[in-house]
Amino acid sequence: MAFRLQTEALIRLEIERRNGHPIGSSDWAQVRELYSKVELTGHAAFDEAKFEVGRRAIVDWLHEIDSGAKFDDVAGKHNGDATRDYGGLRGPVLLGTGTPALESAIRKLKPGETSRRRARQMAGTFSD
Repeated sequence: MAFRLQTEALIRLEIERRNGHPIGSSDWAQVRELYSKVELTGHAAFDEAKFEVGRRAIVDWLHEIDSGAKFDDVAGKHNGDATRDYGGLRGPVLLGTGTPALESAIRKLKPGETSRRRARQMAGTFSD
């Protein structure tokens, strides 16, 4: 138990260092994503082609949203991960724990806005 408490304290300190202040309620965000799952082969050229297919899919989904479809309906129809069942909702996200690209996009958005930036994760491409 002591090890767990020490670990949690170290994690909290690192998040506070990244955010520049103690963790507070404003450090939490609700995030929805468009997620195109990409099955990697381990072969760079094939994987790049698959990432491009995933990127194009997300661009098409963003066009659906621009044409009047609701974000959660589009995510619920297309997402390639468990967020599909929740309209793309990832749930509460603690800022200071994500990738720099995702963190940057989240911090710039106002509630209800959709970012047009895309970033890669190990298993796919997402629009943040």
